[in-house]
Amino acid sequence: MGSRSGTDGDDGVRAPRAESFQLLRRIRAVNIKTAAYCGIDLHKRGQAHKPVYVEVEAEQLQRDAIIRSLGAGRFTVRGSNLTIPSTGNLTFS
Repeated sequence: MGSRSGTDGDDGVRAPRAESFQLLRRIRAVNIKTAAYCGIDLHKRGQAHKPVYVEVEAEQLQRDAIIRSLGAGRFTVRGSNLTIPSTGNLTFS
């Protein structure tokens, strides 16, 4: 189950708003199994040229193993110069 954040159009061009990450932290304080995910809505034609992908940590390259890993939050969302772990815990270097 997921919750869509930023549907009012004021999320950033390259990343969700800080408020979206704060919401995730509050939810994870109650349910640690909650994981962040994101994607491109494709409301504008130019968005199709901004690659976003999910890197999954799976034991095997098989459907069931990948789905288990996604469900367990063992994935990272990547795009451009952005990396967002499923925990939503960002590090800046």
